[in-house]
Amino acid sequence: MKKQQKIKYWQAIIEQQQSSALTTIQFCRDNNINPSTFYAWRKRLFGENTAG
Repeated sequence: MKKQQKIKYWQAIIEQQQSSALTTIQFCRDNNINPSTFYAWRKRLFGENTAG
């Protein structure tokens, strides 16, 4: 996957979590995503002040 594709993929994943009623941990469990990876991408794309 190219860098730009990865960025778009993770933006979509993070936006899905934010629009869901699930906590980050529950969303990650339900979607087989490593929470550490999720948090790293969220920080990378949206900065440190993202709650959730």
